[in-house]
Amino acid sequence: MDAPDVVNLAPALYSEPDGQVIEIEVCWSGDRAQGETWLRKLRAVGKPAHDTIASMPYVALQTSADELLAPGRYYYMKSGMLSQLKDDGIDLLIDSYKRMPDWYFVFFDHCGGAYRHMAPTATAFPIAT
Repeated sequence: MDAPDVVNLAPALYSEPDGQVIEIEVCWSGDRAQGETWLRKLRAVGKPAHDTIASMPYVALQTSADELLAPGRYYYMKSGMLSQLKDDGIDLLIDSYKRMPDWYFVFFDHCGGAYRHMAPTATAFPIAT
């Protein structure tokens, strides 16, 4: 699915009491009516277990993982850069995640949007083309 520059999608894999889930955090920074139209395409992919997409202050979205990453919680983060993730890579990732312990959490920070149109020297994390 093509995503316009005004949307940021952050997929995550994690476990809930009922099993493992795939979550997509959505941040739409454009016209609200256009966002609702675009979200219909995303929601048409399948029926979500939880649909918590709603208008909220950016700070609420920005602090939504604070409890997960609170001081005193034990976690280890590792990161890398991918220029693309194709279907076979997604399948491999999901298959691998199914075999991980319940306390594993995998997430992706979307590196698209408007800043992908900037010169590579203009950002801290240039997008490889």
